[in-house]
Amino acid sequence: MYKLIVNDWNLALHDFTSYLLEGLGDNLKMVIGLSEDASIRDSNVLVVVKGVNDEVRRAVAKAAIKANEKHKCIISYYLTDNKGLIDEFKQAGSTV
Repeated sequence: MYKLIVNDWNLALHDFTSYLLEGLGDNLKMVIGLSEDASIRDSNVLVVVKGVNDEVRRAVAKAAIKANEKHKCIISYYLTDNKGLIDEFKQAGSTV
């Protein structure tokens, strides 16, 4: 199911994802955003990539800073190449 809700948080997530696609390309596998006030592991967005290295860390941090500054939101991401965390974020998203 796809829901489109236009508010500043969702626009921030959209821009964050666009910046990630621009900076990571095919290395980006998935982005899961919770509601702005929800969190898991002190994060409200899970970023799953094929592989994590310093270049990937910089690209994700840069994307979060740009989206946060533009939308006055707080995207607090968790970056991983571990797909095991996906279910944890999905379950939290369904209860929020």
